[in-house]
Amino acid sequence: MRGLTARAALHSLVLPVSAGERPPFDVAWLRSRDVIFAVHEEAPPASDGRFLGVVGWASLGRFPKRIFADQLPHPSPEPVALDCPLEEILERFDRESRVALPVLDEGRFQGAVTRNSAAEALLSSGVERDPGNGSWERMLSRLHLLESYTLRVDAVVHDLATALQAVANQAELLARRGVSEELLGLRAAARQSISLLERLRGASSGQHRPESIPAREALETLARQAQLLLPPNVELRVEVDAPDAVLHVDRADLERVVSNLVANAREAMPTGGLLLLRLDRVAVVEHSRDVFGRPVEARTWTRLEVADTGHGMDEEALRSVFQPLFSTRAESGRGLGLSIVQRLVHRNQAFLRCSSEPGRGTRFEILF
Repeated sequence: MRGLTARAALHSLVLPVSAGERPPFDVAWLRSRDVIFAVHEEAPPASDGRFLGVVGWASLGRFPKRIFADQLPHPSPEPVALDCPLEEILERFDRESRVALPVLDEGRFQGAVTRNSAAEALLSSGVERDPGNGSWERMLSRLHLLESYTLRVDAVVHDLATALQAVANQAELLARRGVSEELLGLRAAARQSISLLERLRGASSGQHRPESIPAREALETLARQAQLLLPPNVELRVEVDAPDAVLHVDRADLERVVSNLVANAREAMPTGGLLLLRLDRVAVVEHSRDVFGRPVEARTWTRLEVADTGHGMDEEALRSVFQPLFSTRAESGRGLGLSIVQRLVHRNQAFLRCSSEPGRGTRFEILF
């Protein structure tokens, strides 16, 4: 590492943007390339506008309507010079938990250094072949895994918040009614939270256990789970039109999918409404595509439908709603629920469709 500086570790994909521009929607593409945006008062080369800071891909999906000026971190990290030793930069990453550090030379923006670009600089320099410095391949692997672990922790936090919301709802019912039946619901919600921790522990180790579940049994379980998550002003309607159907799915994945869809529906109906949970068979009469872009074969499918009467989404939001960190709820949304749904549906070889209209609610269909 001796002699390496920020100049050797400049990130390869730093895009200049103006403070007034809006971020792109394709967060998945940005993440795969670890894109960093350099924000200026006006984007060069049109102007020599003052450099304001850097924005990483991870913060963009949360507030897609906001301009780059509103995405800048507060406080912004202190820039480093081109000749800043790489040891010092790595220490700052650990100390400040930064995604990227801007590099300036005589006040002019030169680029940015990220954890990955620093590790790649170490690898390309041949330092990893020096036994005294350890294995930098292992370091780079850990750096790439760090992002995966961060998203996994976010998913755990998100799902636990959803489960604990059920506890809060049951507590509210107890306060209003003082009925002992709600005590059973509160106990069930607490047990569900504990069970979720165990499932997530299994999910973190890559366990996936699909099984054949009778549709009626699955829907009864999902309905109990949904009721725990809903406030008193949201009515739950359950319909079973294919009682003899069988779902081949990981039970824990299915419950996580529905809990996330129900949580989204709840947030879309702050003043109350109707949530429909229905299981039936549907005939797809011509080839179409699901939200993954995968072709859906023209045939009869077993369909699990989750539909609400909430505020709905316009076409722009609908195109972006499955991207990680995208949220229509501004500061209150983490933007993880539907990306979790997408991943779990895909893992169980099912198909996912979504339709929505402002003011008329949203409908999700999972085809088995």
